[in-house]
Amino acid sequence: MKRQPSGNRSPNASKHTLIWTRSVEDWPADASVLSRSAAATWDLLHIPCVEIRPLPLLLPQVAPDYVVITSANAAKRAAGEPAFKQSMLAAKQVFTHGAKTAKALQALGINATLVHAASTAADLCTWLGQNLQKPAHIWLPIAAEPAFDMAAGLATQGFATSVLPCYETLAEARQANRELFSEALAAKLQQELTGVICFASPSAVAGFARVFAPRSHALGKSLHACVIGPTTEAAAVACFERVTVAAEASMEALVARATSLLP
Repeated sequence: MKRQPSGNRSPNASKHTLIWTRSVEDWPADASVLSRSAAATWDLLHIPCVEIRPLPLLLPQVAPDYVVITSANAAKRAAGEPAFKQSMLAAKQVFTHGAKTAKALQALGINATLVHAASTAADLCTWLGQNLQKPAHIWLPIAAEPAFDMAAGLATQGFATSVLPCYETLAEARQANRELFSEALAAKLQQELTGVICFASPSAVAGFARVFAPRSHALGKSLHACVIGPTTEAAAVACFERVTVAAEASMEALVARATSLLP
């Protein structure tokens, strides 16, 4: 597998490309997953389309009965705040639906309950409504603009919820060295890229579309989008003619499905 981490050069014309769009911060962990799927017939191109920035974390006056965390980014941000971490340790339970998020919490000293029956945040919301006693107060550390409105879903099921925006996602495709794409380079890639592009969030789709406008250029047809989850699928369908969803919400499943789509 040939890697092109800078995004500065075009793939070999004889090869198809696997484009990875997760953030620069995620790249060290993602690269190890990608390296296990080595292939001689495709190139790897890292075009980070999102950047995660922490936000000030203001804690509510009311302590939580439960804490619900739906992303590894929220897990790291919340557990990195000593007062928040103490509140999670004191809560009855911490819930998540993602194996990666549960692993991140465990590494940070938080024993979270992984709800295996839930594959999406919407599934987790439904499960919580069916399995937690009410009344209960839930803390919800989330992105400033979450893909799914968990707070509204929990409120309709009778829970009191404190929404705690703890990070924001900036959506814009950049080179792996964080430099902007020049108009010339973006135009070159719009004409030359073929293969599979992976998206793990609607924000990543938006960041790619902001720079490359795939529906208006060849990329909408030449790239096959491989995504995680229904919200990312909906975003990708608006930009690409071919969209395939990974079997589950994990980087391993995303890589496995993406590489199966390559020639």
